[in-house]
Amino acid sequence: SMTTNGVHLEKSASDLKRAGLQRINISLAVLNQDKYHKITGNNYFDSVWNGIQKAIACALLPVKINVIPMRGINDDEILAFAKLSVDYPLVVRFIELFPTNTRSKMIMDSFIPNTKIKKILTDYFGALILKNSIQGNGPARYYQIKDSSGSIGFISGTTETFCGRCNRIRIDCAGNISPCLFSKNRYEIRTLLRTEKNDDTIEEYLKTIFEQKFL
Repeated sequence: SMTTNGVHLEKSASDLKRAGLQRINISLAVLNQDKYHKITGNNYFDSVWNGIQKAIACALLPVKINVIPMRGINDDEILAFAKLSVDYPLVVRFIELFPTNTRSKMIMDSFIPNTKIKKILTDYFGALILKNSIQGNGPARYYQIKDSSGSIGFISGTTETFCGRCNRIRIDCAGNISPCLFSKNRYEIRTLLRTEKNDDTIEEYLKTIFEQKFL
């Protein structure tokens, strides 16, 4: 699985699929093009949306949209994001704002708990249907709006503790593996992948990292 801002996804989705990628997450803060431009400084919203459609067509499934609800930024688009799961085979995941660095701590006044997001959705759509069959299920809890094509997910890392059921290991664009987003531990693997021809060595290194995940 890969997480991306989706800007180049339209032209790369097919190659990623052929390379072995199974599913994809697209981080998207807003659906309003003017706000997208204000936040990102570019006009790539159409490219991102086309990339989402291409990912569906290439069967990079499930295609997940990650959105962090923030007061005064995108809280007026909560229902619009949820409706994407009704009209398209998308998994829309609401992720609570979490402070991983000094800057994010400064904007915690914008925090919206997922309990409030869920109430907004149930008030509008009615009761959400619990769903446990999403591929790659990790810390998220999944639901479905009645008669929808996709699903809704909630990742509540600020108001809940889900470490016991989190199975995520991440590698960033610099080639560093992180057992947890909140961990200061980083394991450099890019050099090893580019120079080491012995798969057993790489496998042993990965096993060591995985063991750290569950200490």
